[in-house]
Amino acid sequence: MHDSLIDVARRYWAAEESRDTTQILAFFHKAATWRGPGGLLRGHDEIGTYYQASCVAYPGLKVEIVGWHGSSVEGAIRWRALFTAPTGELSELEGVNIMRVEDGLIASLHAFFDPSQLSRPMARTQPSGDQLSGRAS
Repeated sequence: MHDSLIDVARRYWAAEESRDTTQILAFFHKAATWRGPGGLLRGHDEIGTYYQASCVAYPGLKVEIVGWHGSSVEGAIRWRALFTAPTGELSELEGVNIMRVEDGLIASLHAFFDPSQLSRPMARTQPSGDQLSGRAS
C-alpha cells in the first residue's frame, strides 16, 4: 500500500524546502506532468530544469499546507510559501496544487499561483516560523 496524497505532498514539500533537485524529482513519476503559469512540463528532464532554476533564484523556501480536499490519490492542496532570494529578500506566495499520485509518486501536478507575488519582497531578514504562519512575533 502506498502513502496517501497528503502524505506524499508533505514529503514532497519537505524535499522542495531542501532545494535539492534530486530529492524533489524523486517524488515524480518519470513521465509526470507539471503545469503552472509558465506552461506544461513533461518528464524528469523538463521538471528538473524548472526546479533547478527555482532553487538558484530562491535558495531558501518554507512551505505550509493551509488546507486540502480530495481523495487519497487526487485532490487540491492549498499552500503558502515563503521564498528567500540570494539577497535575503523574502517573498510570500500562495496557491493551490491539483495533484494526482500513482504508486506513491506524483503523476501530475497543476500549480495555480500568481508569479508576480515573487517580485514583491517582504523584508530583508531570515524568515521565522511566525512570519510564515502569519502570526505576530
